[in-house]
Amino acid sequence: MNRDIEALADQLVATRFEQEPLEAAMLGLEEGSAGLGDSSRTAEDHFITRYRAIAVSAYALVERLSHGEVDLGERDILTLDVVSHSAQAMADQLEVRLSDFTVSDFPNSPVAGLVSVLPQLPLDTVLRRRQYLERLSVLPRALGQVSDRHLEGVASGTTPTRHGVSNAIAFIDKVVSDPQVSGLLRDVDDDEFLSTQDRLLIDDVVPALVNYRSVLEENILAHGRDDEHPGLCWLPDGDTLYQTMVR
Repeated sequence: MNRDIEALADQLVATRFEQEPLEAAMLGLEEGSAGLGDSSRTAEDHFITRYRAIAVSAYALVERLSHGEVDLGERDILTLDVVSHSAQAMADQLEVRLSDFTVSDFPNSPVAGLVSVLPQLPLDTVLRRRQYLERLSVLPRALGQVSDRHLEGVASGTTPTRHGVSNAIAFIDKVVSDPQVSGLLRDVDDDEFLSTQDRLLIDDVVPALVNYRSVLEENILAHGRDDEHPGLCWLPDGDTLYQTMVR
C-alpha cells in the first residue's frame, strides 16, 4: 500500500478515536479508549481543523493521481476515496453543532447515548475495569460540557424541541431512581472495583445527572420548540444545517 495513503488513513482513525474514545472501546480496541470525548465547542473546532487538514491532504493526493503523478493500485484508490470522504464528512457533522440542540431520550442525544453505551463495555480485564472507572470519574465533566452546549444553543436561538427535553428529563428520572443506575452499576468479581464504582456513582455521577436535569428543567425546557416546529428548518440557518447533514 502507498505509504502516504496508509499514513493518512492511520491519522484519520487516530483522530476519530481521540475525538470519540468510546468508539474505540466499543470496537474492543485499547488505543485511545480511555476516558470520554470532549464535548466543548473548543474541542469541536480543534477536531474540525484536524479533519479538514486530513481531507485537504487526501484531495491533494487525488489531484496528483488524476494527473498520473502517482501510480496506485485498486486498494490504494479505494482507501484514499474513503479517507477523503470520511474526513470531510466528520468535519461537516461537527460544524452542525448537534450538541447545542440535540436533547432527547434517544441514544443520539449526548447524555442518553453515554448512559446507553457505558453499560455495554466489557469489564473482563483489569485494564478495562480501570478504564470504566476513569470514564465514571469524568462523566460529571462531560455532563457539565453538554449543559454548557445546550445553554449556548439557547443563547444563539439553536434550541432543542420541548418534547425532546421533556423526554430527557423523564429519562434521567428513571436513571437516578434505578438501583442499578440503568446499568451503570456493574457487577464483577472485583471488590476494589466495586468499592470505587459505588463511591463514584453515589458521590459524583448521580449528583451530576441531577444537576444536568435541573439545567434542562430550569433553563432549557421553556425555550424548546413546540410540536409544530420540530425540524431544523426552524433554527437559524436551518437550510444550511440540512444541506450540511445531507452532504
